[in-house]
Amino acid sequence: MYYLKKAFAYANTKFLWLILLSALPAIGLTCWFSPSRIIWFICNYSQADTSSFLAIYRQLVWMDYKYSWLMIIAFAVVAVCVSMIVGLVDNHMRTGQFSFGAELFKSRINYNIISVFKFLIACFCVFELYLVFAITLIYLFSKLSYGVALAFIIICVLVLCAAMASSFALLLVWLPNMLHTGLSSSSAMELGVRQIAKKFVDVAVAIVLPAVPMFILMVVNGLVILKIGFLLDCILYLIMVGYFIVLSETVFFEINGIERADLEKVDIWKKSFKE
Repeated sequence: MYYLKKAFAYANTKFLWLILLSALPAIGLTCWFSPSRIIWFICNYSQADTSSFLAIYRQLVWMDYKYSWLMIIAFAVVAVCVSMIVGLVDNHMRTGQFSFGAELFKSRINYNIISVFKFLIACFCVFELYLVFAITLIYLFSKLSYGVALAFIIICVLVLCAAMASSFALLLVWLPNMLHTGLSSSSAMELGVRQIAKKFVDVAVAIVLPAVPMFILMVVNGLVILKIGFLLDCILYLIMVGYFIVLSETVFFEINGIERADLEKVDIWKKSFKE
């Protein structure tokens, strides 16, 4: 719970800015991977089309494969926005200055963008890998009787969700390591995994807990058939994008013992006067 509290303490002070900067990435990520549609599929399994892998895939994503070219645009938008957030949070923690100047954004995006692209490609691969696993298992289990199939599908999806959360926990400080250490991508990832392994449970809990209320709402949406899944996905990512970046920077600074300038106390009684 330690890292959860530390990240929330920072995120709460910059909540509005993080939400504003996360708006476009939230929409893009919703098109990539939709937790609400997976939950909807399970809650309404009796009505689902499990005739083929492609039929299941189409029910678990919002974006029709015919418009996959939009994913390229969404990826670019997400990369730019994430670079802005990373630059803003990182600069604030290093220097104590929280500035939205155009020059700062330009310089930080130029500095961050390649590393952010690598990180987002890794995230995209993680999303797609677990989605393909989920669809494959759903298709295989659908051949069983309804009750048995549904039970196995629920168990497998829960296991895959835990595995995906674990994957993101291990990737958490990869981006800060690339930006701060000067190591190659592979070396920065190896270092990050070793660092996180020592704090794995605390980090995994810090990633999962903020998303739990939204997942509960998604279950309600699936059971009651409210048809607000897209909105719930957007809200989930709206919260998690900025939070994940704050958490990654927080954990990186803590693990490496780097003093955060944004936490420095200012003594109002100590003032400089010109003689």
